[in-house]
Amino acid sequence: MSGIIGMIAKNKQIKEKEIFKLNRLMIHRGPDGESIYVNKNVAIAYRKLLITHSKTQGLPIYYEDRKLAIVWDGTIYNSMELRKDLMDKGHVFYTDEDTEILICGYKQYGINIFDKINGMFAIAIYDMNEDAFILARDRFGEKPLYYYDDQDQFIFASELKSILACEIKKDINIEALNQYLTFTYIPAPNTIFKNAYKLEPGYCMKIIENSVEKFQYYSLSKKINTQNTIMSFNECKENLRKILMQSVRNKMISDVPVGAFLSGGIDSSIIVGIMSRLFNKSVHTFSIGFNVKEYDESRKANEVAKFNKTNPHRFILNYDDTLDILDRIIMHFDEPFADASAIPTYFASKLAGEKVKVVLTGDGADQIFAGSNQYLIQYYRNLYDRIPKILRKRFIESMIYKIPHHPFVNSKLRKVKRVIRSSEACDGYTMKYEMLSLAYQDQLRQQLLSKKNYKDIKESIKRLYEEVQGDPLIKSLHLDTKMFLEGGLLTKVDRMSMLNSIEKRSPFLDKDVVELSFKIPSNFKLNKNKTKYILKETFKDILPPKIIHMPKHGFNVPVGAWLKGPLKEELLYLTSKETILSQDIFNYDYIHKTIQEHLNNNNDNSFKLWTLYVFQKWYYKNFL
Repeated sequence: MSGIIGMIAKNKQIKEKEIFKLNRLMIHRGPDGESIYVNKNVAIAYRKLLITHSKTQGLPIYYEDRKLAIVWDGTIYNSMELRKDLMDKGHVFYTDEDTEILICGYKQYGINIFDKINGMFAIAIYDMNEDAFILARDRFGEKPLYYYDDQDQFIFASELKSILACEIKKDINIEALNQYLTFTYIPAPNTIFKNAYKLEPGYCMKIIENSVEKFQYYSLSKKINTQNTIMSFNECKENLRKILMQSVRNKMISDVPVGAFLSGGIDSSIIVGIMSRLFNKSVHTFSIGFNVKEYDESRKANEVAKFNKTNPHRFILNYDDTLDILDRIIMHFDEPFADASAIPTYFASKLAGEKVKVVLTGDGADQIFAGSNQYLIQYYRNLYDRIPKILRKRFIESMIYKIPHHPFVNSKLRKVKRVIRSSEACDGYTMKYEMLSLAYQDQLRQQLLSKKNYKDIKESIKRLYEEVQGDPLIKSLHLDTKMFLEGGLLTKVDRMSMLNSIEKRSPFLDKDVVELSFKIPSNFKLNKNKTKYILKETFKDILPPKIIHMPKHGFNVPVGAWLKGPLKEELLYLTSKETILSQDIFNYDYIHKTIQEHLNNNNDNSFKLWTLYVFQKWYYKNFL
């Protein structure tokens, strides 16, 4: 299954055609089949994407006494071990479905079954004995699970669109609005709407009558705080190689073709390298090239494909052509989401969908092995702080802020300015929060929003940062694993892959790999200015020598140029004085100033304006 939905109506009986309509809204998540169960005021349904040759037709699957029914989305990688354990305890299996393992596991262990699963999942169990729903989400948020609760109904679904179609109250969650404008995404448990939430990773919940209870079945911070650090570099390498290779092996299990996204970066290249050594034929790899040279990294992907003798597939993306599908991509997230790399991710997924139904990705490696350039901020700050303060303030910073903005220098200018701003941070968390604030830093958000709509979110994020013991890098990696993965990266990849009806799997997010990564000392991950040091050293034999030391780029999208060109007219329309005043959310004068700075090349406000543009498009669809 790849899309689930359920409903408890508190004051009416549910009609089958009602749940059928809501289920059809997620047909992209499962075009191969569907099933619906309705019993008076309770309904559950699913969409099915065939990954294995199922012998079962009548899902949802019931336990043998027909008092438990289940729908779920995801994949279990330790299903054989779980099946054997349950058979040893007397359970009889009638199918080869993993679904039956889940429902027998719940019958045997209750909610403790969720911590026994090694996999990605969003699960809904209807327990007819108690007339209760049990919902659960995987440890790191690979699979989405939304829910809505008011006095009339409780609804859950894989995507927010199926909940929005139930005529819910659409009041904006002010905290979520502030989170979005700061981070460009909204982390769990919030959504942009009041009363609508995301179930947090590692949590399950029980809904019975008017009571909703939430339980945390898995805590990464507790694992980090209680496990011992491995001090031997060679032992870390040996363990990492063994566990990651096993993770890739597990995630290649499928009855349908399996391929891999290949950007040419270290992470996807390692996954492809391992797959090529485990597979007995060429691996299908999927890469995106760009018709603009400064955005194109396909040369690196070609090197990796040749090195591993893969079956490569490449699509050259003309960004001007993407404007035709831009609305579909933006609106598919159902709430504001401003990571523009969703665009090339969509096209990579579309390309893969022509050949395979499952793709492996390198997602998560940056967040557990310190791969992003943001983790170097302390290193560069230390270098910068060696310069006498009077020179920094009077000459360097004065000069930096006078350099005119240009596409060829904007990226470097942003990085230099971040180092300058970080030098003013008095502690590790403040510096990290600055790195997380991709769009509007606090003082800018205060200028953007009307006074009643501004909310301080810094302290709530700090609680996540302080959950773990250790140095600032450990705290930073844990925060990114807990917040950015779920709210940003995994949301992007799930929606774009599922929009093209393919399942993505992330070997780096296997629980054994993640837990091992936090046993590895920080200086093994970040060696002076070398990111992902131990990962590169462990797998350098399966990486082309040319790419090991190449700089990291990621998917870059020319949103700044678009907002000056083909999207300029729409941006100005969506931010007109009449529109802004009617919303009663923003400060028009600040928005006008920010747009004019950008259009006149006085400042590069690409991220800020793209974040605002996406919000305004979403708002226009939902409220105007």
